[in-house]
Amino acid sequence: MVSMHIGDPLRVTHKGRQPNRYRSCGEPQKKKVKHIQNIINITNKNYEKEVVINQISNKKERHCKKCNQVGHYTSRYPNN
Repeated sequence: MVSMHIGDPLRVTHKGRQPNRYRSCGEPQKKKVKHIQNIINITNKNYEKEVVINQISNKKERHCKKCNQVGHYTSRYPNN
């Protein structure tokens, strides 16, 4: 019979400050601000479609870190 000793798992120390910590009196108090989208209620159907298309095109796409192009990621780099 082989005896195995299983200890406690190692604790990982994360970088940065804790998410729910109390701020000191010297630090500026920041409040979370929700950004308001600039959408105006317009009855013109054609303009509404343009607003929707513009909002979709404003979405930031992920890109490859090697060649900085959209369409693939570094793990699937085509020139490897």
